[in-house]
Parts: sequence; C-alpha cells; structure tokens
Amino acid sequence: MTSPQFHRLKLTKTQREKFGKLRRLDQLQQMDPVDFERYCGWLYELDGYKAHMTATSGDEGIDLLLKKGRETTVVQCKRYSGTVGQPTVRDLYGTQLHTKAKNSVLVTTGRISTSAESWAANKPIELIDGNDLMAWINANRRMGKGNSFFQRNVGKFALVAGLLVAVSVCIFTSLFAINLALNRTEGPDRPAPPTLAIPTSPLTPAPTVTTDSDFDAAPTATLIGQPTATVEGLNSADFTIQRSESEIPFAVNAALWEDITGIAVTGVVAPSDDWDGTLDVSATWKLAYDDQFLYGYVEVTDDIIAQIEPARTAYRGDSLELEIDTLGDAAQRSQSDDYQYIISPGNFSDLAAGIFRFRGSNGAMVDDWGTNGQVLSQRTTDGYAIAFRIPWFDMRFPGIPQAGIDMNIALNVNDNDLVGESAQEVMISHVTSRRWSQPVTWGRVTLGE
Repeated sequence: MTSPQFHRLKLTKTQREKFGKLRRLDQLQQMDPVDFERYCGWLYELDGYKAHMTATSGDEGIDLLLKKGRETTVVQCKRYSGTVGQPTVRDLYGTQLHTKAKNSVLVTTGRISTSAESWAANKPIELIDGNDLMAWINANRRMGKGNSFFQRNVGKFALVAGLLVAVSVCIFTSLFAINLALNRTEGPDRPAPPTLAIPTSPLTPAPTVTTDSDFDAAPTATLIGQPTATVEGLNSADFTIQRSESEIPFAVNAALWEDITGIAVTGVVAPSDDWDGTLDVSATWKLAYDDQFLYGYVEVTDDIIAQIEPARTAYRGDSLELEIDTLGDAAQRSQSDDYQYIISPGNFSDLAAGIFRFRGSNGAMVDDWGTNGQVLSQRTTDGYAIAFRIPWFDMRFPGIPQAGIDMNIALNVNDNDLVGESAQEVMISHVTSRRWSQPVTWGRVTLGE
C-alpha cells in the first residue's frame, strides 16, 4: 500500500509528447525540477515500473517511489550540471534503510564524484549520471518505447502470450513423452551438457556474444587476390572523424571507405620484456560517424596471426584496442566517461571475431559487460581486416553527436607471433604518448561536418 504522501504518476498527452522529443542533456538540465522528476518517472514506467511521486518535492529525500512486483525502489532526482558528492549518496542510503525499500537510485543530469561511486560500491544503490541517463533515453528511443496502444498495454499482451506459450509447451511435452515411451531403446546414459557460467555485474546487463553469424554478412574467410593492407595514412595524434550522411553497410569492404582518410598506426608504446624488437605489424584505421554509430574499418599488416583468447582478454593476442574519452576532459586517470574496447579478429578457424567493453572507474578500466558493439573480420593476404560499429548509447554518450565536439582517443593494435600461446608481445598506437587508463596521453579527435 503506497503511503499517503505519494500519488501515482499521471501524465497528460502533451507531457508525454514533450518528454518524447527530448534528445539532449542540456535540455534536461534546463527543465523545471518537478518536471524532471516526472520525466524520470515516465522513463521508469516505460521500463515496466509503477511510478509514484511525492506530494511535495524533496519529501524525506525521495522524489519517486517505484513498484515492480513486490519490490520497492526509492529514487532521488538531481537536475543540475554539477557533481553529486558522497554526502548525498549517504543520505539516500539512509532513506532507503528507513523506508525499508529494497533498492535506491540516484538520477542526475550532472556527474557523480569518484568518492560517491566508491562509497556506493557493493550496496543496493544505482547511480545514474548524465551519460548513463542519455544512454537510457537513446536505448528506449531505439527500442521504440513510447505511447502506442500496444506499449501502454504491453503487460497484458505479455500475460496472454505467456499463457499461450505455457499451453503449447505442455502439449508438446506430453506428445514427446508418449513418443519416447513408444520408441524407447536400451543404451548408455548420456551426460547432460555442461552449463556455461557467465559473470555479470548487478547493475549492468549480461554480456552478449558477437559472432559473424549474427549479421547479414559472409562469415570469416580468407580473401584471395585482394589488395594487401597498407599503412599509408595520416601520421598525427589529432584528426577529424568524418560524418557519414547515410548508414554505412556493415561489411568488411574496403570500397566503402575509399573517401575516408586513414590514420597510420606504427608507434611502439607497450613492448613486453620478451619482445625481440622485431616490428612486423602495422595498421591503418578509418573512422566515421552518424547519429547512431561510431564506425570503424581497420587494415592490419601482420605475417603471423596468433589469437586463442575470448574477446575480454583478446589483448593477449593479435587484436585492436579503441580507447575513447567521450567528454574530452583529458583526465589524468580514467573516469566513468572513458571507455576501452577490445576488438578481436578471432583466428579465422575455430574462434570468431568479438568485442568487449571496459569502462573507467577509480583511475582504472574495469569490466563493463553487455556491449552492443559489433565486429566482423576477414583474412587478407598480408594480415587481416576488421569492420566494427559501436552505438553512441553504448558509451553513454550525452545526446546525439554534433559536429565540432572534441574527444580524446587512442587507436591501438596488439601483436602476438607466438602461435598457440597467449601473449601481448608489443602494442603499436597512432599516438606515441599513449598510456593505459590515462586519457590525458591520448590523441585529440573532433567530430567533423
């Protein structure tokens, strides 16, 4: 039973239409605080919650009360461009304990301090900063959540569909059992197949496995008679990413990138102690963008392809690394707006191409399971080629990318010549100052017209 100081969120058609048109973080930062609370409640209702608002803004430190099944979540909404500190998070947690809610959430259009993130770690508190909020909004927009009749009644339709599925399963199971009884023969028992355990974070989605078969493109294959990889390209730490006026087809096809200037990657930045000094790898990166994706096409010259690791640890073999500071603040140590993508070509035999996302936290890059990035790879006569695309919301990018926005970036290639072994013998980069988890050492990139 909802306490008297709360009332169920009710929005007019005009309010819903207004909320559905919001696209940029600065628009949210300019909203009336109570409107922002309604907006957050609207987002949660799109995700299947029942949202209740307090009669008075800021009542007991709670702006929204969420219900889903038997679970109750308290939400505090902070509409400003500053940084939320540890005291605010501690107060919210105290309110959660006082109200006996199972979870609490802080939603802000600003940023969340490192000390606040550290204090909230391992507690049932979710912290949503401006970047996370825009990723949430863009994900809803891409999934088509809104005000249609179906979406308003999605719960009812899901219940009916569930009942139909349950009846179908029962009928199928019964027929299968009868058939098994009629046709049973003696034979050795077969062990059940093993279960693959995938670690997940309590506040992030489960990881996705990306393979060539997931996309409308040919599987990994050897290209015969195709042009070899080249390192002809711009030798500069700073460059511009060209805007694409239409979506770039997702395929490993050099012809699609003929008009894009390549970035040469040849500078040694992370040699291992065991590296013998032989540099037999080089690469050319090409990047483009539109409202939805950051696109990439990379040609790597490498005489030996050695990769046996999954995408998460593919840096211990031939692979690419894309490091990007989405806010362009060039911090000394990685923060929540910094990302590192490991992009693996696979081994063109029994290991498919893959991609894994890390995110900055407390000065380091940590696992960020569940990327929506996609990758395809093909063998070339002198190495391999990779095409990838990463949705902007995958990097919690604040709004739709606009020309003139600056970011920091590092384009890297790992080389391993030890076939059958895991090793990061040497890394090359487009910027020779590059250091891991230090955005201040990466190059500068500008989104072009």
